[in-house]
Amino acid sequence: CATTDCAAVDPGDECSTAITVYDGANAFDTTGFTYSGSPPDEAMCAGTFLEWGESQDGWYMYVATGGMTMFDTCDATSYDTSMVLYEGSCTNQVACNGDSANQTGCQTYYSEITNYNCVAGETYYIRIGAWQGNGAGPGTLNITAPQSGFGACCFPDETCIDVDAADCQAFGGL
Repeated sequence: CATTDCAAVDPGDECSTAITVYDGANAFDTTGFTYSGSPPDEAMCAGTFLEWGESQDGWYMYVATGGMTMFDTCDATSYDTSMVLYEGSCTNQVACNGDSANQTGCQTYYSEITNYNCVAGETYYIRIGAWQGNGAGPGTLNITAPQSGFGACCFPDETCIDVDAADCQAFGGL
């Protein structure tokens, strides 16, 4: 620490310095981040292989546009991610996921929280780590919020139909 301010925290390394993210694709990199302590409640997403361990984790802050929102780390060049969603604070865990298989073109193991009903204007914290703490690096956090209007509504089986955005959400599409 003779030449470095060891008290300084890199942006995104802790919840108090969360990096702001928006609807759409958001690049992230957890390289050099540290374990934040207080592991997530894995029982909330049992069976998804969250298995946080002492993962190097990054924190991201999202002010919701509202409605059924999807968060995922689908990026063919990324690592085996685990993801936790907190609402309103860094301790109010509301969702999590270790592994998903709903999309194509992703890395073998990626995380996805689908159809979480976000409150417009509410702040959400997304914590991204790795399975069993094994890994860190660059990736993409995709945030898909509901759109208004009429257009293509696509489903996990890759079929699409033209419907109103509200009806699309009601049927579980994007």
